[in-house]
Amino acid sequence: WMLTLPIGLSTAAVVAEVGTFLIFQRVFAHVPGRTLFAIAGLTAMVRWLVFPFIFPLGLGVPGFFGIQTLHALSTGLVILAVQKVISESIPEERIGAAQGIAYFTNGFSMAAVTLLCGPLYAWYGGHAFLFMAGIAAIGLVFIGLASRSTPKRALGR
Repeated sequence: WMLTLPIGLSTAAVVAEVGTFLIFQRVFAHVPGRTLFAIAGLTAMVRWLVFPFIFPLGLGVPGFFGIQTLHALSTGLVILAVQKVISESIPEERIGAAQGIAYFTNGFSMAAVTLLCGPLYAWYGGHAFLFMAGIAAIGLVFIGLASRSTPKRALGR
């Protein structure tokens, strides 16, 4: 069962993420993009702060499944927030370039952090996940800085 657990955890995370996509218009459409990013960042911090303590707290496999469903907000909401912010603030003729920059930056950042986390996990085991909470906190700082520097007027689309 230990070999199938990671597959099951990933599946639970993706199913929860798809659920976020399905309810986004009804639940989050009126929420400003910077608020969506903040919700995602806070959820990511909770997810990674709790992750190393699931077994010590006696939550076992159900605890892992529960915490993995936070992927719906920590990752799924970011995907949707990026699209929302781009569509509301970038002129239509520049949307493709903005999406390309956003997703290149996201992919590059994930790759860099993944490379860094391998050695961290080797040194600290499950407590290396606490580093990810720090990454999420840094992201929240960037969200705050970016929200101060971006125009508050949407394009009205």
